[in-house]
Amino acid sequence: MESITDRLDLRSDGIWYPIAVAILLVLIVLFMRKREMNWRYIYFTFGIVGTMTWVIDMIVGVFFHGYILGWDHVIGLGDLFGVTLIPSFLAIIFLNYRTPSNKWLMLILFILLSLLIEGGAMATGYFRQRNWNLFYSVLGYVVVFGWLLPLHKRIMNAG
Repeated sequence: MESITDRLDLRSDGIWYPIAVAILLVLIVLFMRKREMNWRYIYFTFGIVGTMTWVIDMIVGVFFHGYILGWDHVIGLGDLFGVTLIPSFLAIIFLNYRTPSNKWLMLILFILLSLLIEGGAMATGYFRQRNWNLFYSVLGYVVVFGWLLPLHKRIMNAG
């Protein structure tokens, strides 16, 4: 039994934080009024963003030792919630409410929201920086919310 809890990384500092944020975001997606996204788009966005965040996490967090999530040597439950669910559901909410008329407001709002979530993970001890700093996060959020997610939506609408 102890090996199962070790594998889930349930003893990590602040593991409750990514789980709580992910559950909150799941509830928002389930009950939000679907404006720009339907369930098909939600399904595709969840899969694509979830996969891409795992790839990026492996490159930046593991190969380049940019940061540590939870305990350094285990990919656990917090990683599942923090790497897969939180970015995927943030992307879905962003794309659901972003329109051409509010694109700049949504970009700034979601960059700030993402920084707030990242800061909370740091404050609870779940996210620890190694070779990482705030500038990299802001740059990544600008690229994702300002270019990649709108491109993703245009591709979905074209198909």
